Amino acid sequence: MENSGNPQEILVPPVEGVAGGGTAYGWNDGGLHNLIPLKGSIDPTEVPTTDLVHVWCMPNTTNVGPQEMPRNLEPINLLAARNERESVQIAIRPKISWFGSGVAGTVLVQCSDLCSASGDRLVVGQSLTLRRVVPILGIPDALVPLDLPVSQINLLPGETTTVWVSIDVPSTQPPGQYEGDIIITAAKPDTEYPAQSFSKADKYKLYRELQSCLEIIGPVDDRSSGEVVERVKSASASLRRVLLSPLFSEFSDNGPVDLMDEDAISNLSIRVKINLTVWDFVLPTTPSLPAVFGVSLNEEIELSIYHWSIYCEFSGDTVLSTELLTII
Repeated sequence: MENSGNPQEILVPPVEGVAGGGTAYGWNDGGLHNLIPLKGSIDPTEVPTTDLVHVWCMPNTTNVGPQEMPRNLEPINLLAARNERESVQIAIRPKISWFGSGVAGTVLVQCSDLCSASGDRLVVGQSLTLRRVVPILGIPDALVPLDLPVSQINLLPGETTTVWVSIDVPSTQPPGQYEGDIIITAAKPDTEYPAQSFSKADKYKLYRELQSCLEIIGPVDDRSSGEVVERVKSASASLRRVLLSPLFSEFSDNGPVDLMDEDAISNLSIRVKINLTVWDFVLPTTPSLPAVFGVSLNEEIELSIYHWSIYCEFSGDTVLSTELLTII
């Protein structure tokens, strides 16, 4: 696949945005014209993701709109005290289209825990969260939570999609240097990973099986050897049922494992390195911004409902506005 030129080297003129700076608005890169024409069928599992999408990072103070132009990818370096939150944005823009029906393609976004040299962690889903930036009326506004640790995102032709990464450092977190990765991999549109195919009922069933194993084994100090053997056999049968569940079917020893190994990930995927330095002091808890200005929680909710109602009325979605008022 040939790609003439490097779009990441395009110089973007500094256009002031309507939300207070940045180049998110007022700059149009021609939409679909920058996409490389699709030549034949492309299997994203056999092509490096760098050939299919642009990936770059932006600070949390920048408005990243759908027409944001690509930049060079650099590691993320953050500084935070304990009891502080730091955020950063990861922008993804398709270079070509490897899927039809108005969608350029699909990417899987996977994140790992942030670990220090001493073994301390900032755990995904607790201290590290991912949310998708959803533009409303062309303005980046809503932050929609993504599934963790793996989420699937559809990319639109000629548009930039942004993922908002937040890191919450607990007040008891040991200071030090923490490192982790956010891995972006181009995938087939019908790719299904365990988090999607495993229902809540299946998860509860698995939970009960594992809990049953613990109850079966239990304390064995005052048990006879024969009873201990029977308990181990029963627990072994329960664990075997767990391993044969659909969640672990891709790891079955009865056939080839259809799983991208570490070598394949490093060769095909894009790794965004995150380096976080946690300082050795605790940031004191301060009042929220509405509280500082004397706005009560009820007033804040009423103000949000008012603005949302105006948006729904403008967009013609009166049903959604009514549902929101009913919920509140």
